[in-house]
Amino acid sequence: MVTTGDARPACFTPRQIKGKPSVCGGKDHFLCATGICVPQKLVCNGYNDCDDWSDETHCECSEDEFRCNTGRCLTPVLVCDSYDDCGDMSDELNCVCDPIQEHRCGDGRCVSKDWLCDGDHDCLDKSDEMNCSCRSQGLLECRNGQCVPSAFRCDGEDDCKDGSDEEQCSHEQTPGGCVQGQLGCISSSCQPTCGGDNAACDPRSNINCSRCEPISLELCLNLPYNLTSYPNYLGHLSQRESSVSWESSLFPALVQTGCYQYLMFYACTLLVPKCDPFSLQKVPPCRSLCRNAKEKCESVLGIVGLQWPEDSDCSQFPEEGGNSSCLLPEAGVDECSPSHFKCHSGRCVLATKRCDGHLDCDDHSDENNCGCAERALWECPGSLVCVKPSMICDGFPDCPLLVDEANCSVCQDNELACNNHQCVHRTLWCDGKKHCSDSSDEWNCVSLSDHSGPVLTVFKTAAEYQSGQSGHVCGCVLIAQRWALTVAHCFEGRENTDLWKVVLGLTNLDHPSAHSQSRGVRSIIVHPRYNRAVVDYDISVVQLESEVEETAYVRPVCLPQPGQLPSPDSYCYITGWGHMGNRMPFKLQEGEVRIISMAQCQSYFDMKTITPRMLCAGYEAGTVDSCMGDSGGPLVCEEVGVHRWTLFGLTSWGSVCFSKVLGPGVYSNVTHFTSWIQQQIYIHTYLTD
Repeated sequence: MVTTGDARPACFTPRQIKGKPSVCGGKDHFLCATGICVPQKLVCNGYNDCDDWSDETHCECSEDEFRCNTGRCLTPVLVCDSYDDCGDMSDELNCVCDPIQEHRCGDGRCVSKDWLCDGDHDCLDKSDEMNCSCRSQGLLECRNGQCVPSAFRCDGEDDCKDGSDEEQCSHEQTPGGCVQGQLGCISSSCQPTCGGDNAACDPRSNINCSRCEPISLELCLNLPYNLTSYPNYLGHLSQRESSVSWESSLFPALVQTGCYQYLMFYACTLLVPKCDPFSLQKVPPCRSLCRNAKEKCESVLGIVGLQWPEDSDCSQFPEEGGNSSCLLPEAGVDECSPSHFKCHSGRCVLATKRCDGHLDCDDHSDENNCGCAERALWECPGSLVCVKPSMICDGFPDCPLLVDEANCSVCQDNELACNNHQCVHRTLWCDGKKHCSDSSDEWNCVSLSDHSGPVLTVFKTAAEYQSGQSGHVCGCVLIAQRWALTVAHCFEGRENTDLWKVVLGLTNLDHPSAHSQSRGVRSIIVHPRYNRAVVDYDISVVQLESEVEETAYVRPVCLPQPGQLPSPDSYCYITGWGHMGNRMPFKLQEGEVRIISMAQCQSYFDMKTITPRMLCAGYEAGTVDSCMGDSGGPLVCEEVGVHRWTLFGLTSWGSVCFSKVLGPGVYSNVTHFTSWIQQQIYIHTYLTD
C-alpha cells in the first residue's frame, strides 16, 4: 500500500480500543475495580454503585462539601450525625459529642444516648451495650446471662438455649392456651385420637398430630421420597410456612453459586424431612451431608455478612452407619431439580433456558417444540407471549395487547359487561349495590380523592404486623386512616383476622413508644391472583378495626398515580426490621437502594420470572451486610420537584442482603395495583356489611 502526503490510508486498518471502554463494551460504561461494569452516568453520582466505591474515587467535591475516604462527597449536615453516610465511617470519626445527649464510641463516633442499652451494637467497639442489664434494655435475662426479647417468654420456643425462658409458665401464658391456628401455637398435650392409621401424637405439632403428608413444596418435588411431616428441622410448622420462610429463599440463592452439588437435596431434608410411613417418624439427613454443605457454602454467606442457619446444627443429626437411619444422596446420581430442564442427553439446564432462543443443551433439545400449541398454551395474537387457557377471559389481562380479555361477553343491548364478563342490566349500575360478583358495576361510580396529605417519614417511624404471641411478623404501610398495605404471603395459613394486630409509629420493637398506635384487623383482602409458586400478585389490602389518629409520627403514605414508575438507576429507600447477620435488630433500619431495570433484574434470577407486577432494587454502600427490609415493608422514592415521598414497592422476595453476590431484592410493584387497591377500599367501605 502506498500513501502520499497527508492522504488517509486507502484500506481499513483495525484499531484496538485499549483500557476500560473495551472491557465494558464502550465509553458508555465504567469498569469498577471489582471487575463489574456500571453505566458511565453512575460515576461520581455520590453512590456506591461498584460496591467498592471505585466509581467515586476520583471525583471532585465542592468547597462546601465533605470528602469521604471512599471518595463520596457529602453535605456538611451529614457529617457527625451518627449515621455512616460515607460507607467507611469516615464522616463519623473525630466528632465532638454532646455530653448530655450523646455517647462517644471508642472510634470517635457520637451516637444518641437513646441508643445505649437498646440491644443493638451501634458502636464498632460495642461500648454502647457494655454494662447493661437485660432489664434496662426492656429484655428478658436468661439463666446463662443472654438477653432475649421479653415477647419470647413462654412462647413455646427455647430462645435462651437453656430453657429458662419457658420455665414457670402458667397455663394462660403457654401457647397451649393460644387461639387455634395461631402462628406459633404449640399444644402441650395431644388429642385423645388423631384419626387414621397414619398419624401419631406429637406435642410439638400445632395440629396436635404428627402424620405423613405428600410433599407440595415446589422447591423439593424431585426427591427420592414423597412424604414429609412437621414441624421440620428449621422449626416450621407447615409446608406453607416453609414456602415463605427465609430459608426457602436462602438455599435456592446459594444453589446458584454452585458451592455444593447436593446443597438442594440437603436443604430439602431440612425443609420437608422424610416421613417414614410405618413409624411416622422423621428421617434426618446424615451428619456428613450437613457438614459438607456447611463447609462448602458457609463462606459464601460470609461474603455478605450472614451466618449459616443456626437451627441446622450438624451435631443434632446421626452419623452414617450408626444406630439411627439418616439420608444421603445416591452416589453418582445428579437428577435435575424441579427448577431445571433435563436434556435428552441427560444434562440439566435451568428451566428458564427452555425455549429462550439459545442452544443450552448439547443436543439442542431445549429448543425443540417451543411453540405455544406444542406446550398446550394459547398464543397471544400480535405477540409471541404464551398464556394458560385458564387465563383467557378471567377478568385479568395477561397479553400485551389485552386481547385475552376481548370479546369475552355477549351482553344484550340493555346490559353492560362486568370486569369478569358477567352481564348486568344497565339500570343496576352505580346504584350503590353489588350486582357483578366482582363489584365492578360500582367501581367507577365515585372518585376516591387523595386526602393523604404529608407523607409518612418512613425513616423515623414504621408500621408492623403482629400475630398473636408471635410478635413482629411482617412490615406494612399505612395508606389511609383505616387502610394498610402489605404482601400476600404474610397471610399464608394465617387468614384469621382475630390473630392479627397492626402497630404503627414504632422505631424499636422491644421499647414501646408513647407515639405508637395499635389497631385490630377487620378484614384482609389478598389479591385473588396471588401465586405462591412464583410469588406473583404478592399484595394484600388490610382494613383496620378503627381509624388511626394522624400525628407527626403516624401518617399515610402517598400512592403512585397509574403508570407512574421510578426510573432505573434512580435511588429510593427501604425500611424495616430485616435480618442483620443471623438476627433481627430491635431498631428500625433503613437502606438506600438503586432501582434496577426489568431486563437487568431478570438476568440475576435464572430460576424465577420477573413479571410486570414486580419491581427490583439493589443495595448500596454501608448496607450490603444488612437485609434491612422485611416482608411487606415499604420502598419509597422522593418525587423531584414536589418534595414528597411516594410508595412504589413492598418488600416481596429475593434477598437484598445477597445483592452483591446474587442480585437485587424484588418488590411488589404498587403502581400496577393502584386501581385494584382503590376498588377494594370502595367495595369494603360502601358495598359490604
